[in-house]
Amino acid sequence: MRGWRRVMIGLVLLLGVFGSPARGQEGGLDAQAEVAYTFGEQITFQVRFSPELSIEGVEIFFQANSDPTVVEAATLAGGVWVYEHNVRARYVRAFGMVTYWFRVTLGDGDGGRLLPAQETERFSFFYEDNRFDWQVLEGVPFRVHWNTGDAAFAQFVLDTARAGAQQAGVILDAEFSEAVEVYVYGQLVDYQFVRDAMGPLWAGGHADPEAGVIVVSLPPGENQRLEVERKIPHEVAHLMLYQATGEGFWNLPTWLNEGFASTMERNPNPDYPFLVASAVEKGTLIPMMALCQPFPRDASGAVLAYAEATSFVRYVQMQFGPEGVRAMVNAYANGAGCELGTNVEPINLPLPQLEREWREGELAENVTLTALREVAPWLVLLGAMVVGPVVVVVISSRKPGR
Repeated sequence: MRGWRRVMIGLVLLLGVFGSPARGQEGGLDAQAEVAYTFGEQITFQVRFSPELSIEGVEIFFQANSDPTVVEAATLAGGVWVYEHNVRARYVRAFGMVTYWFRVTLGDGDGGRLLPAQETERFSFFYEDNRFDWQVLEGVPFRVHWNTGDAAFAQFVLDTARAGAQQAGVILDAEFSEAVEVYVYGQLVDYQFVRDAMGPLWAGGHADPEAGVIVVSLPPGENQRLEVERKIPHEVAHLMLYQATGEGFWNLPTWLNEGFASTMERNPNPDYPFLVASAVEKGTLIPMMALCQPFPRDASGAVLAYAEATSFVRYVQMQFGPEGVRAMVNAYANGAGCELGTNVEPINLPLPQLEREWREGELAENVTLTALREVAPWLVLLGAMVVGPVVVVVISSRKPGR
């Protein structure tokens, strides 16, 4: 299916036609369908049938990539059946293929019984942000779309993406088999308009593994090239993980997914080592088992989670090489639980034990002291509960009799 989507994307971009229907299969009820949309706000589906048909009702089915199929009733207006979808009320995944078709209820023409419903063929369109006239620069396997800056900037993005794919591909023993679309926004506010339904607004990049799409914000400025070297390899690594694991990608713990992507950055976040060191000193490191789940939504908690995941994955790679990283990725992708996904050759340690070695070795943490810090408040409480009654009894026994 992804290969078919890539063909359709290429046709849409090549012809400069947006919203034009594409024939996905033969057969079905003959129909003339059209789509028009205002990105992020409304999608209008229209279909026209032969006037000879006695149509009692029309329903539209549409699906963005592998998202749940939406089913709605169309209304008749001037001989055309129309459905207007409010994207603000129900989000449609951006930068992906949307497949749609119609189910038609027919009458016998005499006002009598209804005939069995029939479906039209499948149509498709690429749901792209049409607020901008995107410039395009292609270099297999990437196609860079940008709306701010010159061709030299786009070439730098392209070169960085290809270098990132090479680096991640060597470790994972994988390569892209299909085109990857990279959309670069020159203004953060424009990116946030798209990102709003994808995650927290402080994030500046997003990868859609199923669609093979990367969307990032890279505003002009003195730090732009550094941001390119940080964000682009990071998002490319996510797609490479999907390329290596397929549907098993969704089984990967968050610390592995995000930690691997962060280790691929050519310009890593310089604050990460300091955040980890500070957490070690304060005894506030987040247990890796807790980072198997999605990271905290607040910025401060998420940054520490990213910092820990990056340090941990880098430690595994240094200790066990690319083979260790591949072994973890494959084990988790094949359904290993959070604790046992690391208990494979050449690591052979469950996650809690591997984490302890990382803490004591790489971070030079006194794990015993950290554990005591964590239980200290409970020990104080327990002591108060045990000693308190004894003190009361002693004091009562010393009171003079009456």
